[in-house]
Amino acid sequence: MNHSELWYCRTRDDSFGPLSLAQTLHYIILKRIKDDDEVSNDGENWQPLKQAKMLNPQTVLGLKGVLSDEEVEYLESTLAWSNKNLVEADESDSADHFSEVRRRGASKSNPLIGYSIVAILIVLVLGVALMIPKSEIEIVPDCKSAPLPAINWSNCRFERANFSNSDLQGAKLRNSFMGGANLQASNLSKADIAYANLSLSNLKGTRFDEADLRGANLRKADMRRASLVGADLSFADLTGANLSGADLDGVKL
Repeated sequence: MNHSELWYCRTRDDSFGPLSLAQTLHYIILKRIKDDDEVSNDGENWQPLKQAKMLNPQTVLGLKGVLSDEEVEYLESTLAWSNKNLVEADESDSADHFSEVRRRGASKSNPLIGYSIVAILIVLVLGVALMIPKSEIEIVPDCKSAPLPAINWSNCRFERANFSNSDLQGAKLRNSFMGGANLQASNLSKADIAYANLSLSNLKGTRFDEADLRGANLRKADMRRASLVGADLSFADLTGANLSGADLDGVKL
């Protein structure tokens, strides 16, 4: 298996890629790519994920030399978090429950009442579904652009990059890999940094006010005097992070 191999993915609603092997495994672990979704390493020949044995996270993490030590450490911590906190929805139970409601409704002495109830439920379900915004996965992040407010760097790799004193307010850094990067004194207020890897990064004096840092890897990050007012750090890995002097007012942990 090639460490640099890229993968494309498509679900019932979306097609996205290319993703690195580590990024693809990250999506699989978080159940954003499921067994019946399709994957391809050339964008032309597709197969269901459940048949792609080379994308089994447990198998890949057990192989030497396929991923870097840092990627293995990050994916292992993500896998542990996923096993503990994520519960995959059982769609079959929902379908069975709906069938049972319909059956009971139709079995009443007046079947029209039962079918009317079912029709109302269908309308309500469709109405709610239309109100829920469709999940967005940015297909082509602008990884080559210079730092800008609201820039889309989702899934980009900036290992050990120097972005100190940058204005990245409102930027999309979801699932990005920035291990060892220098973001000292930068502004990442209201940025989407969920599930990003910022381990060993220099984040001294960086502003993360109201930023989304859910599930982010902040292991051994230098966050001295950082501002995290109102930030969401749910399930973030702060092992060994230096938070001396950081403003944690209103942080969600």
